[in-house]
Amino acid sequence: MWQTMDLIAVRATGFPMELLDELRAPELEPHMRAILDADANLDALAERLRQDLADTINNLRRTGDRVLLREASRALRRVKSGEPVPEATVAVLPTTTVWNDALAAREELITTARKVFGSHLERSRGALRKVMSRTDVQEALLLLSPAAYDAARRYLDAPATAPRTTRTREIERRLVSYLQRLCGKNETNSFFGSINYGTIDTSAETSLRIERGPQRIADRHVLPAQWMVETLARTMSADESLRPHLRPRRTSGRASGTLAVAVHERADGRRTVADIAAEIGTDPATVWTAVEELTRRRAVDAGPIVPPDLADPLAWLISWTTALPSDCTARRVWLPILTGIAQLLTAFAQADVRERRRLFDVIEERFTDVCGRPGRREGGKMYADRGLFFEECRGDMTDVVIGGRLARDLTERLEPVLHLAQTHGMLRWRRDQRQATALWRHLAGDRDEVPVHTYLQALADAPRHDEADELSAFEESLRGLVAERSDGHVANLTGSDLPRPALPDIPDTMHLTSLDVMLGATGEDAVAAGDYQLVIGEMHPQPLLWAFPTGHFLTGEQRASMRRTLYDAIAAQPGAATAATIAHTRSSKVYPYPLPGHELELRPRLATADATPVTSVRIRRRGDGVSWWAPEHGWLRLYAPLRRREDRLDPVAPFAFPALTLPTIDLGEHTPRIVVDGVILQRRRWKVPAAEFAQHHGRTADDFGHYLAAWRAKERRGLPARIYVKVAHETKPVHVDFADVLLVELLDSMARASEVLVCTEALPDPRDQLWLSGPEGRHCCEFRTIAWRTPE
Repeated sequence: MWQTMDLIAVRATGFPMELLDELRAPELEPHMRAILDADANLDALAERLRQDLADTINNLRRTGDRVLLREASRALRRVKSGEPVPEATVAVLPTTTVWNDALAAREELITTARKVFGSHLERSRGALRKVMSRTDVQEALLLLSPAAYDAARRYLDAPATAPRTTRTREIERRLVSYLQRLCGKNETNSFFGSINYGTIDTSAETSLRIERGPQRIADRHVLPAQWMVETLARTMSADESLRPHLRPRRTSGRASGTLAVAVHERADGRRTVADIAAEIGTDPATVWTAVEELTRRRAVDAGPIVPPDLADPLAWLISWTTALPSDCTARRVWLPILTGIAQLLTAFAQADVRERRRLFDVIEERFTDVCGRPGRREGGKMYADRGLFFEECRGDMTDVVIGGRLARDLTERLEPVLHLAQTHGMLRWRRDQRQATALWRHLAGDRDEVPVHTYLQALADAPRHDEADELSAFEESLRGLVAERSDGHVANLTGSDLPRPALPDIPDTMHLTSLDVMLGATGEDAVAAGDYQLVIGEMHPQPLLWAFPTGHFLTGEQRASMRRTLYDAIAAQPGAATAATIAHTRSSKVYPYPLPGHELELRPRLATADATPVTSVRIRRRGDGVSWWAPEHGWLRLYAPLRRREDRLDPVAPFAFPALTLPTIDLGEHTPRIVVDGVILQRRRWKVPAAEFAQHHGRTADDFGHYLAAWRAKERRGLPARIYVKVAHETKPVHVDFADVLLVELLDSMARASEVLVCTEALPDPRDQLWLSGPEGRHCCEFRTIAWRTPE
């Protein structure tokens, strides 16, 4: 039996779909449809003519009429190449007149559509300029990327009547790529992805009740990026006056020599260099020399090590610096620098967009002056943690209550989906275990155990094996079931249809997942009345409600309640006693809140040496497989990794609890929509060679020709008008609307940099299924919750 957490996160777009719709040209669609119909008629006509002309040519070869044979052969070549038949040929073969007439009719349609396209392109570009002129849009661009904000300002400063150069096209594609993200992608990010919370109350009669406060944004926090504070800390540590006050902590390396061993043993992250010197009866300079040598050997990190699980790491570094003795030179030098940066962040939080842009430069210049490093990184990656700081906001929903039918659906109708994820996760875990055991056996030889680091080193060169096993049989049965039940568009299944193979007997299990659920409905009233469609978004193998920034704005009571519920759910799992976490690396703003269990370190991530170093952990045989074992803890089972390697065996997954994620059911070029008990499990998807949508732009780009080519490719593949497109070089899918010229140009740009496009139907449908409304229109929205399996 599955249970769902009562608390949910409500994630939505900060800008309405109407803002993106302003760029659309619905009046173009009938013209494109007419051309595509003409294409279909020409294809059918060409097929008939090719057959007729081939018969004519065979007859003429027998009769010997060389003149007519030559003209018929010429006509056949022209029809095959889609070109008009010459008038001289038509004169002797009147049946080819219909071909030329059909070509002329289509050309007339194209000429008319080209004129409509030209006027729409100018209108769409004008709409883009209008949208980009909005202060809130510019503010969102600034927070996402100052470079994008600057590009928008340059674009707006240029005359609207200026020629559309290649550079202008590039800027417009860049701006529309950000606009589609703001309107079409749920996320947690500032005011354009503000977080709201709600509860599932099965006793409430109405499916949905939302109460809103007077302000669009109830709370907002500007916070420093982890990488900025870590860089400041490393720069500080070079100050010689700081040396006696640093708190070195030992790592997985080893020390040799009496002094080095004594320093290494005491380097726990709590004692200062001066403290260690006093304990072993020497001076701080001597200890520092040992610390430097141990640091070179990677046996000690001199610090300060900024904890990776703080919303405001700069406040921690300021507190750390404030605690230094008042006569410490580093304190006098660095405290004003750090507090000055904090004051600039406070000023940024209160400033308007123009002042924010100025402060961006001031903060970056200050950081560069102090650290000697650029204030931006990860250029060109849309979803990277590229800046020195970021903003998070609480939205205006003061109370969201899910009850009635919707509450029952979220606690009952999702069970087949969750069971499918459990089955897939456990079978994939068994495959991982089998491969990990084979590698362990190769490394162990006659030994009973292998150090984890030895295994990980060998894993780097180990090939991947995708052998036929229970997992592949399970996935094949799913594909066969979907293909059998598909009508070409939708495959309707019931929970009892899903294959239920025998599941492996895992010594320690924990079934826990985060689930994103969307609703397709005409409005809030329809949801409240129970008239909606459930759509599964993503499933994550970790409790992402219990993570920053998703849980950042929880009240104290909400946080305590969630923690109790989650910890109780984990404690009830059979593997709870073996649960272990690897101290994470904070490479972005996202980090997990603490979970029950032991803490391990691959590298020194924590300020104190309290976690168990992985160098002390061994891999031992356990039953039919292998598992991690630590002398002070016994058997260990890691929490499932949020993301796993797919190119080869993942280093963590075989030793973790099975990751509950949904399998991707792939039938090749086209996979129908998959519905289980009325719940959309997987949206309709297509895998398309990118070359079908890639047009090579020369100096004189034919904008309409490229647009028409995209519509023809869309028609060949049977794609709907609105899709999401995923490519290898972008983290998130991109919304494409074929009625939007600029979005089609963006698709073209993506295709030219890719080999394959994975296209997914846009569900809920942006036209009539975005139920969440704001002052300006409809918003994309999803509920995020945590589900776990209760012991049977």
